[in-house]
Amino acid sequence: MRDGQIVAQGAPAEVVTPALVRELYQVECTLLLDPDTGSPLLANVRRATQPV
Repeated sequence: MRDGQIVAQGAPAEVVTPALVRELYQVECTLLLDPDTGSPLLANVRRATQPV
C-alpha cells in the first residue's frame, strides 16, 4: 500500500520485486527466495542512490 492505495495484489512470491520495494521504500535490495517456502527474502537492503 502507498497513500492508502493498493499497489500490488497477489501472493508475495508473485508481487514482491526489487523494483516494487524501491518504488515504495526508496531502498535497493537483493531478492532471494526461501528454499523451503519459496517466500521472498530481502537482503542487502540499502538506500537508493537515485531518487525514484
